[in-house]
Amino acid sequence: MDDKGITIYYTVKSNEGYELSAKSLYTMVAEMQRFHPGKQRHLYIDIEGHRNRNNGLDTEMFAFLTHFVLGVLGDYVTSIKTPLYRFNNPIPQNNQLPVPLFGLNIFHKEELIDTIDFRASVGSLNQHFI
Repeated sequence: MDDKGITIYYTVKSNEGYELSAKSLYTMVAEMQRFHPGKQRHLYIDIEGHRNRNNGLDTEMFAFLTHFVLGVLGDYVTSIKTPLYRFNNPIPQNNQLPVPLFGLNIFHKEELIDTIDFRASVGSLNQHFI
């Protein structure tokens, strides 16, 4: 660890779904804040399997990366690198991870997708993708 922050590396295994991945990743980010308060967090995500017939990401992992990782965790990290996108947070990361997050069950994709207006979020952030 150095002044550039902390690297959080997470691999979604082929047998893991949205909910387990979301819980695991949220826990990792929260633990890094707890043990290294205020350090910049750089998130790297790999995904094993979870491919559709065109070799793109399946629907579940697409939702995980867009709705949960970017839509929920995006404010609480400095940067994100995934198989789908790279993102640099245009504002300083928020170190106050709420528990429970927004009063929602963030780990169930149906509830989260119905609650977040993802198009508005991504539209304002497009300029910050690498």
